[in-house]
Amino acid sequence: MTEQEVARATASSSGLSAKLVAKLSPHVARWVDGGPASDWEPVHSRFAKPVGTSDKRPQLVFTRVPCPPTEPAIERWLDLERQLVVPREVPEDGALVFTRLAVGRRAFAIAAHPRADLAAATERAKRLVNRAGRLQVALGFLDRELAPAWVLHDGNDPVMMGLPQHHLVPTRDPSASLVAFLSRARVKAQAHDVTAD
Repeated sequence: MTEQEVARATASSSGLSAKLVAKLSPHVARWVDGGPASDWEPVHSRFAKPVGTSDKRPQLVFTRVPCPPTEPAIERWLDLERQLVVPREVPEDGALVFTRLAVGRRAFAIAAHPRADLAAATERAKRLVNRAGRLQVALGFLDRELAPAWVLHDGNDPVMMGLPQHHLVPTRDPSASLVAFLSRARVKAQAHDVTAD
């Protein structure tokens, strides 16, 4: 079977578009359509505690790192990208800008792909906030994991991924949903710079 045939077969059994499935990692045992992002609430996995409350405004924050990344935390972000989506090439020089969705100081999601500069990352984050209500969830079932990983997508492209230890639970409360977090998020148009050693 060709890659396109595999993507079509996976898409038909998962409920996801073939175009999206081709951009999701084949290392995930099974992908399932989770439906609208408004049906899901992000939680800290250990205690299923909500990631935030209505009094704390979510933020889309940026971290800029030189290439190639050497910080262990940044390498974990790139590992997550490889685990859940088809990764993009990491340049040998320049910088990468990672976008994270956070409440307070704790991030619970990260952009599916880092950007090459802060302007591109900021523009992408603003578009994400503006179209939050149209986003969907793909649930990825990994071997030896009880709760599925999750990827937020627009139907064709993955846009954000849940960080480890942050999963989704069904909700009927629109104010607690993933859409509510994104649509209320403030885009902080400056980057935290991680310097090379």
